[in-house]
Amino acid sequence: MKELGDILRSTREEKGMTHEEIFDLTKIQPRFLQALEEENFDIFPGEIYAKGSLKNYAQVLGLDEEMILEKYKDIKEREGPVHTEEKENEIKPLYTKRDGIWRNMVIGIIVVLVLFGGIKGYQEFFAFENNQEINDPNGQEEEIPSNNSEEDISNNELFPDNDRAREDEEDKKTPEPELHLVEESHNHETYELYNAEIIDLELEFTGDCWIRMEADDDDRDEATYRDMDTVNREAESKVLVRFGNPPAAKIKVNGMEINIAERTSRVDIEIELIEENDIENNDSDI
Repeated sequence: MKELGDILRSTREEKGMTHEEIFDLTKIQPRFLQALEEENFDIFPGEIYAKGSLKNYAQVLGLDEEMILEKYKDIKEREGPVHTEEKENEIKPLYTKRDGIWRNMVIGIIVVLVLFGGIKGYQEFFAFENNQEINDPNGQEEEIPSNNSEEDISNNELFPDNDRAREDEEDKKTPEPELHLVEESHNHETYELYNAEIIDLELEFTGDCWIRMEADDDDRDEATYRDMDTVNREAESKVLVRFGNPPAAKIKVNGMEINIAERTSRVDIEIELIEENDIENNDSDI
């Protein structure tokens, strides 16, 4: 009985096809096709990629896919326990949205309290100053200065008109986050994120995709995701994500999409948060 690799090789040679011709039809790199014929499955990043490549290879060669996968299963059983898809699914999710709900609520309450306290303090301060000007130390009333006196405090200085207040408020608005590509190579892209407090990462999958993620130099998380799966992750300074099958994944950083659909092989996406202090230090060095 022929082994799996012999079947693939002999069938390909009978059809007079080269690895390059198979690559044009399946987009499976020739070195992976060679590995399948040599039954060297360790070269694949995960079992799902090995099985998927075998299935596509069998289709092109006109072989029985079930028979090919059954022979693959026999080989893996001889080597040791088979790492099934069910075991892959047992990997703990990288992140759930529930983790950030309470923190966001606490931050919102603190912001409201600070604003409320600031307004009350502002009103009480000027109320106290006005009382000091109207009453002398003995409690007797003084003549209130006329509107033309140089010692008068202009109402416009204490309470700016609506137009000026709106202009000041617009000047203080936080600028929109910006994402810049600063370095790119064959399988690595580095981005810098500006005008943001955290890195808010959103991943959406349209097919099978293995990823490895490292956030803020913590331990690495690995998982395989499938069609319609989503992942959300926050980081304080840096995120590095490795995509095994980029066309099956979509990535957004603080609402801004990074296009990796045209990548045909593994790619690493690195995002670094650039804080305001870092920007000022770089300006001062210049």
